Amino acid sequence: MPKTKLNYLILSITAFITSVCILSMYFGWFDIFFYGSDTFHTHGMDYFQIPRAYLNLLDGKSPYDTWGGNQYGPYTTWYVNHPAFAVFVGSWFAMFSPWTSYTLFIIYSYFLMGICFYLIQKRVQSFLYKNIIFLILMCSIPTFVMLHGGNSQAHVILSIALIMVGIYDLTYQLDEAKIKSAKRYIFIGLLISFFSKPIILLLLPMLLIEKMTRSLTLKSILIYAVVSFLFIAVPVLNPQGIGFNKIFYLATHLDFVKENMNIFKNNFVVNEYMKDNSIHWFNILILSDNKLNHVDVFSLPAFIHTMLGYDAPAFIYKIPLYISLILSFLIFLIKDKKLRLEAILAMIMIFTFSYLICYNIVWEYQFTFALPIIAMLFILKDKQVFYQPYIVPLICIGLIMCLPSCYIFIRKSDFFIKGGFHINWKLALNLIRFDKIIPAVIVFIILISQLAILLKKTILISLQTQKTQN
Repeated sequence: MPKTKLNYLILSITAFITSVCILSMYFGWFDIFFYGSDTFHTHGMDYFQIPRAYLNLLDGKSPYDTWGGNQYGPYTTWYVNHPAFAVFVGSWFAMFSPWTSYTLFIIYSYFLMGICFYLIQKRVQSFLYKNIIFLILMCSIPTFVMLHGGNSQAHVILSIALIMVGIYDLTYQLDEAKIKSAKRYIFIGLLISFFSKPIILLLLPMLLIEKMTRSLTLKSILIYAVVSFLFIAVPVLNPQGIGFNKIFYLATHLDFVKENMNIFKNNFVVNEYMKDNSIHWFNILILSDNKLNHVDVFSLPAFIHTMLGYDAPAFIYKIPLYISLILSFLIFLIKDKKLRLEAILAMIMIFTFSYLICYNIVWEYQFTFALPIIAMLFILKDKQVFYQPYIVPLICIGLIMCLPSCYIFIRKSDFFIKGGFHINWKLALNLIRFDKIIPAVIVFIILISQLAILLKKTILISLQTQKTQN
């Protein structure tokens, strides 16, 4: 087939799949792929809290008092983003009626995902790869779940894409203008994550140690600290604040925080302490220990708990995260700048996957974190990175996470409906989780083992050099 006809066919297939995905948001064709929308009406479940948080501020209420005061939208989950996110993003959508607002937010989220696609595809030559990257970012099942629920996750995906593209350009670009542009990408990516969901916090030590990213990281932290302080100290931005004395008390009595400020333990009742904007930061700590074994939870702890019937302590599942953190400090033993930056890029991937396998509560839409990583692997396929032999397997494994779970095959079982075909409940739950959790674990193991091998070689060479010099 001539190249132009092949490209036209690829483009037509991409356009068709994209159209089906977008139309399914309205007609519900994909609802059968996941439990929430198949069983309940969950359109916008995670969205309505965002404009509501801003409207609360206008009414002199806490952005975290989601169910207090006037209702916005038919239902909602609890607001957990940075308090500034309610102003920076929520304010633009709060002026519309709930369902119009939700529709506009979906378009806005697609736009953010489109920016991710644009940034990554610019660095790929193959027309086929460009189309695959588009489908990964825009049409995967995790993307659909994210948009269906109206989650703000697209901001975090964009931040990961910006940081990775920035590190990539620092690694392979020699032009000074492009290096400046790369640093800008990283800076913007850090700020976007800070003011939405700060999953990149563990990257900060590594970015601060690396000379090329130190200054921009410090600037982003400073901006984050100043804005965060304002949203704690200024009454109009923290209308139901509890004061610095009580915040200090909470910071020094973390057991009290875990026991009294857990939204699940409180049966979704928001108490006085949880209406202060500091709950955004305390909630990160609370959720790191909280456990939930629900059909919509796609976490390794839930998977193992269901399979073995043993509820292991939360810290055991954090061990991969601790190992990742230790290795991130050792990266700076690598003297070669290009190889060190390649290791930093790999470390960003490792930290992202460590989140997906280490945290106790991971929802299916959160596997969108993996999408820009899978897309970036298409760029790195032609680069001689230290894990280059594994890139094609990593892409194939990553693509599995983009597909629907096994829920569609067991949705008519007696686990979900009375009178359905019989299936063991443990098997049912873990079949649903399998195609997300196991690929994430495999990707993590491959990447971290390859980085460990690289660091081992680096340390041995360094010791050998010292012996030679002595």
